[in-house]
Amino acid sequence: MIKILFLFSTTHGEGPNAQGSLLEVNYGLIFFTLITFFILLFLLKKFAWKPILTALDEREKFIENSLKKAELA
Repeated sequence: MIKILFLFSTTHGEGPNAQGSLLEVNYGLIFFTLITFFILLFLLKKFAWKPILTALDEREKFIENSLKKAELA
């Protein structure tokens, strides 16, 4: 497993003058970016999704009540 991660994380150009192209595909970067994205997505779904929806519902109710009060006034 460690060998696989090492192969994904190595760069193609080595040495002090090595430069990567913007169009060069770096599979290690793609792999770790996807892993990071899915971990973040899982954490947001588990811990943040319900509080965010609750806050939005409360805000919507507050605005509706404010509009009703303004119409009555």
